[in-house]
Amino acid sequence: MITKEDFDLLCKLAEARRFNKPKYCLAHVVTVLNIFMICTIGRNYIKMLIGLGEGTLKTMLSRFKEMGLAITDKAAGVILTERGTKIVEDLKDVIKIREISLPYNGWENSTLISLRNGREVLKKITFLELRDEVVKQGSKGAMISYLRTEK
Repeated sequence: MITKEDFDLLCKLAEARRFNKPKYCLAHVVTVLNIFMICTIGRNYIKMLIGLGEGTLKTMLSRFKEMGLAITDKAAGVILTERGTKIVEDLKDVIKIREISLPYNGWENSTLISLRNGREVLKKITFLELRDEVVKQGSKGAMISYLRTEK
């Protein structure tokens, strides 16, 4: 399971600096880290996959390097460090991200974030704090549900 320290590090990647908020959110960070876990690819291919601009992606990648999550290789592209790989592996145990469409409520291009063991997450952050974080990261809103199953 991902540690609070590692989760805070991921959140820092998408925070505003010097009053400049990046044009990407935490979901983009997690998506790009997952891409790097699968293969080493260059910026141009990532831009095509997730629809971010050159400058935005450069900002994200420089923050990855600054935080010790990735290195760049002129031939191979971006490669996750040991720490970056560990964070992605820990995330896979907790979070799944999918693109979905909910046309009946106007959410044509939406992101579904599923939390495994969400009960543990909700011990650290309330529904309102989670919603506020999603909105702070650039979303117009969030639909958050929690399924409690009995054993």
